[in-house]
Amino acid sequence: MRKNLSRILLTLVCISLTLSLSSCHGKKVLSKFEIPEEFNCEKGYEITFWAKNDNNKFQQQIYKKAVENFEKIYPNIKVNMRMFSDYNEIYKNVITNIQTDTTPNVCISYPDHVATYNASRENVISLDELFTDPLYGLGGSEIKFDAPTKDEIIDAFLYEGKIGKKHYALPFMRSTEACYINKDLVEKLGYELPEKLTWDFIWEVSEAALEKNSDGTFKLNG
Repeated sequence: MRKNLSRILLTLVCISLTLSLSSCHGKKVLSKFEIPEEFNCEKGYEITFWAKNDNNKFQQQIYKKAVENFEKIYPNIKVNMRMFSDYNEIYKNVITNIQTDTTPNVCISYPDHVATYNASRENVISLDELFTDPLYGLGGSEIKFDAPTKDEIIDAFLYEGKIGKKHYALPFMRSTEACYINKDLVEKLGYELPEKLTWDFIWEVSEAALEKNSDGTFKLNG
C-alpha cells in the first residue's frame, strides 16, 4: 500500500468501531454483524487496540501519533492502546482473554493467530461486507480521512488474512522476507550462486557446510 502508517492505523481503528467487536468477543455464538446506516458522531465510544512495537521508541511514537490524530478527527471516540514487545505476547493474551470476554476490539496479529482465535468458535468478525460498503468500507465516503481503498492493498497480502471464503484480517503492516548468503563461504565450498535461488540449492550447500573432520571440527572453517 502507499498510504502512510498513521492513516492506515486510523482506518483499522475506524473499522473496529463500525464492527462493534467489543460486544462480540468471547461469546459462545457471535452476534450477527450489520453495517449501520450511519455512524453517530454524538455518541461516546471507547475501544481497545493492542499493538506490537519491538520496544522501538520510534515505532511507539508513530502509534501514539496515529491515535492522537484519530481522536482529533473523531473526538467522541477514546482509543485505549496497549503495546506489546512481540506477537506471541499478544497471541497469548488474546487466547487467555477470550475465555473472559475481555479481548481487545482490534489487535495486530499474524494470520495463523487469527485462525486459532476462530478455531473453537468464531471470535473474530469477517470483514468482507465492510470491505465493499460505499459509506464505511475501504475508501468509504463517510470516513473522515483519506482511507486506503481495496485497490491500494496488495492482493497477495490481503489473501493471507482469508480463512476459508472470508477475510478476517487486513495487512496494514507487512514484513519483507529476505535471504542473506555469505558468498565467500559458498564459493569456498565449491559452489557458484545461481541466478535464481532454490531450496534445493540451499539444502545442498547447508549439508556441505556441516561436513566435519575426524576430530569433530567443521571442514569449512575449522
